[in-house]
Amino acid sequence: MPPGSTGNWADERVALSGTGVGEEFLRRAACHDVAARVAYGGATLQEAVRAVVFDNFAPGDGGFVGVDRDYNISMEFNSGGMARAAADHTGRREVAIFK
Repeated sequence: MPPGSTGNWADERVALSGTGVGEEFLRRAACHDVAARVAYGGATLQEAVRAVVFDNFAPGDGGFVGVDRDYNISMEFNSGGMARAAADHTGRREVAIFK
């Protein structure tokens, strides 16, 4: 089983779940990369997720569903679709597959 930093991550700042080409998530420690950009680079969750998905992965490699400690939700992917869902404390709900 791959290390937790490849497909999932949770700390005091962000919680993430990634999906896609497993080898790329493993090779890049993708969830850890997003978390580190937030913790040490000063990026917002959305900025960090978008940077990893669109700047570091090849098209079609995958995406993330994440939430930060301020309840901001990010769901980004660079493939044709990604099944995803989220809800927050305000009652916002989102369920989607395609963009």
